[in-house]
Amino acid sequence: KMYIWILLVASTAVASAAVLENESCAKLAQKVESLEFELRAENADLKERIARLENSNTAVAFMAAENAGVNVARNGRITYPDVVTNVGGGYSAQQNEFVCPITGLYLFSWTSVSNGDNRILTDLYHKSQVVASGICTGPNSTSCTNTAIIQCTQGDRLYVQCGTEYTCDRQT
Repeated sequence: KMYIWILLVASTAVASAAVLENESCAKLAQKVESLEFELRAENADLKERIARLENSNTAVAFMAAENAGVNVARNGRITYPDVVTNVGGGYSAQQNEFVCPITGLYLFSWTSVSNGDNRILTDLYHKSQVVASGICTGPNSTSCTNTAIIQCTQGDRLYVQCGTEYTCDRQT
């Protein structure tokens, strides 16, 4: 009788373990199903975002010049009326400024040419603050090129202005 009782206790324990194991398996199966659902939704969202990026025009570039040469007073904006390229539509020759069409990292480069022995100081403004400067000095006509890499937010305004130290008697 004792063997039967031990066998009955052992079979009850095995049955209880099997029930617990089935419940654990069911919970794990539910968890896996839930995670699969979340991954499918996340995958669909990522595919949609990738498609939007691939179909959007994120290229931005412009090139403008002042081919005639101008005299600009101290603190006056440099004009670049001859627009060669304006991909993204950010440059306005009427306003003499570039408005960032998208947020991103931008590279700006501008060249100045002095007339005779005159000095030219130019400043690149971003959000109404000087972020880069260049000075042309030297005998005869001297050119200088300046470059700045700036993190910009959509809508930021940038322009080149004659500095406070010297007049800009010739710009190209």
